[in-house]
Amino acid sequence: MSKINARSPFYLTYVTPTKPSPALDCTKVNLSDYTVDTNGTVSLPNLDFGYIESFTSTASDFANDKFASVSSQTVRTVVFKIVIPNGFSNFGTGYLLCSKNATQQVGDCSGGPTTNGTIPSQSMTAGGDTDTVNLASYFNAGSVAIAGYRIVNPHKSFVEMSISSSTLTLTSLNVGGTNVVYVQAFDNGANTCIAIQAISVTVNVSNNLGCTASTGVDSVGLTGGAIAQDGTITNPSLIGTITQYRLTSGGSAVTSPLAANSGSSAQNVTLFFVITVPAGYGNAGATLICSKVFSQLGSSAFAFDCTTTILTNQSVYTDGTIKTGNTLRGVIESTTPIKFDPVTTLTQRSIAFNIRVPNSSAYSNANALVPCTKSIAQPPTSNPCGSNLYFIQQSFVGEAPEDFCQNSFGGASTPIKSTASGLGDATNATVCSTVFGTTDPAAPWVGRDKYYRVESFENKSSISSSSGPFHIWRISSSGIVTEVYRWDCQGGGNGNGFQL
Repeated sequence: MSKINARSPFYLTYVTPTKPSPALDCTKVNLSDYTVDTNGTVSLPNLDFGYIESFTSTASDFANDKFASVSSQTVRTVVFKIVIPNGFSNFGTGYLLCSKNATQQVGDCSGGPTTNGTIPSQSMTAGGDTDTVNLASYFNAGSVAIAGYRIVNPHKSFVEMSISSSTLTLTSLNVGGTNVVYVQAFDNGANTCIAIQAISVTVNVSNNLGCTASTGVDSVGLTGGAIAQDGTITNPSLIGTITQYRLTSGGSAVTSPLAANSGSSAQNVTLFFVITVPAGYGNAGATLICSKVFSQLGSSAFAFDCTTTILTNQSVYTDGTIKTGNTLRGVIESTTPIKFDPVTTLTQRSIAFNIRVPNSSAYSNANALVPCTKSIAQPPTSNPCGSNLYFIQQSFVGEAPEDFCQNSFGGASTPIKSTASGLGDATNATVCSTVFGTTDPAAPWVGRDKYYRVESFENKSSISSSSGPFHIWRISSSGIVTEVYRWDCQGGGNGNGFQL
C-alpha cells in the first residue's frame, strides 16, 4: 500500500497484474501431421496443447479406429476428442472436438511383407502388467528382408507399446476395457507394400465399475456433455457404453432430442444414462444407471451461424485440393465439394465449410453442422506465378495491418514473382517464391493467411514509427493475394491506412 502524498487522505493498493488464462480451442490445439495410409490406418496428429483421448469418424467403413482400403483417393475426416489441460480457462469443462482431413491414396505398391496368421488377443492386469509378442512369427518377408516394425496406437492412455528388434512389448495402464492396436511391418524395397496386424488388448481391473468411485469401485467418469436449447443431447465422456437415456432412474427410455426449453432462461435437466460395463472390470457386462445435471439454455440463447465464427487460412491449391484452414469457433468437419479439378486460368471457387457447432450451452444449436460459404481463388496449373518481380519482407509477419507499426524490423529484400500488375492492384494475384537472377522454377508462396510488407524494388529500410507509406499484402497458403492495404506508420501507434 502506498500513500499518494503527505496531505492526501487517499491510499492506493496495487498488485502485480497477471495475464488472464485463455480458453483452449481447436486453433490453439493445432492438429498437424495427421495422415491416413493406403491401408486406412490413422496416424495420430501432433498437438501444441492437450492430448487425444479418442477419435472417431462418420465414414461407413470406419471400424476399430481404421478405414478400409479404397479404389480412388478419398478425403478422410476424423474428429479427435482432446482433453483440455490445466492452465486454460476452460480446464475441467470437458473436451474439445477437433476435426482434421487427410487424403487416403490408392495403394499402388507391390510385393513387400505379408501377414502370417493373426496375433492372438492379449489380456493383462491393469497397472503396469506386460505382455510380449514375437512379431517375426506373424509376418513373412517378401523378396526383401523385413527392415522393421511400426506401432500404431490410438489408445495411448490405455496401453503403452514399444518394439525392440522383433519383440513387441505391451504395458497396461490403469483403465480397464478392450481396444484394438496395430503393428506394421515394412522393408526397404522400392515401392513395396506394408503389412498390418490388428491386436485386441483387454486390460483387467480388479475393481468393479460404478457411478462414483469408492473402495473397490472405479468411477465411470461422466465428463462434459451438454443438452442444447433444442433438446439435442451431446454425450459426456465416460468408461463404458451408453445404451439408453432416461429422465428418471426407473423411467422409460427417451431419445435425443429431448423437449426444447421454450422458456427465456436456462433450466437444469437431470439425465440418467444407462451404461453397460466394458470387459476388464469385475462387474463386466453389468448395467449401471448414472445421472448428470445439465444446464439447458432457454430461448434467449442465440444460434451459432457463419457470423459467429471467423474462417482463416483456407486455400485451393493448383491441383484443386482444398485446405480447410482454421476457425475462431467451431470445428470444420468437411467441405462441399471435397476437391476441384485443375484449371488453366485463375478461377474463383465457392466452397461450403461445414462447421460443427461447439458443445456449449451458449448456443441454441449446439453440436449442429452449419455450412459457411467462402469464395477462394484457385490458381492455374500452367505458369501460375507470373513474371513481375517484387520484394517481400520475411523477418516479420503480421496478424493484421496494425501490427506493422509496433516494432522495427528489417527491409523487404526477398524476391518474389507475381501476376500482380502493381503493388496496389494485387487482389487475387498469385505470389510465388523464386531465386533472384535465375530461371529456377517458382512455387506458390505459402502465406498462411498472414500479412506481408511488399515493395516493387529491394528496400532494405526498416519500418518504424516514422516510416512513410508502404503496401501490405495478405497472402493465402496457396499463394493468392486476398487483401491489399496502403499503410503509413508516421505518427506512431498502430499507424493508419486503408484497404485497396
